[in-house]
Amino acid sequence: MNTKKEKIELVQKLAKELFNNLAQEVELDVVEEDEAIKINISSEDPGPLIGFHGKTLSSIQLILGLMVFQKLGEWQQIVVDIDNYRQEQMKRLQNIALNSAKRAKFSGRPVALSPMTPFERRIIHTTLNDDPAVTTESEGESPHRYVVITPKTS
Repeated sequence: MNTKKEKIELVQKLAKELFNNLAQEVELDVVEEDEAIKINISSEDPGPLIGFHGKTLSSIQLILGLMVFQKLGEWQQIVVDIDNYRQEQMKRLQNIALNSAKRAKFSGRPVALSPMTPFERRIIHTTLNDDPAVTTESEGESPHRYVVITPKTS
């Protein structure tokens, strides 16, 4: 199963199977985005599927990734978004990154953010990657890893 179309059809079939087993009525839109297969889900009641701080959503993504791996015999990046939760989360994290960088530049001191998931930390690092006035670094041990934004001295 090498064609993109076959992979997308397989992912759609497995996602439908998973949500049927969870007794959840959802609408699925499966598309290829870069090297990943993205599953956009619409639901009448997205809360239980997203979970507290997106933990259930992350679990659904992991389970679907494992199901696809089991069928394909190779890893395929799967990204699951429910009612644009991840997109909104990215915007929120980008705002946190930019505001924290401003605070670090203004105060001249490092700004430590709250503990975050690897996905959330990656958004912070990526958002500030091109800012020549600050550096970012993850510190701590999982699940308490966090990002520190440090102003560069001139």
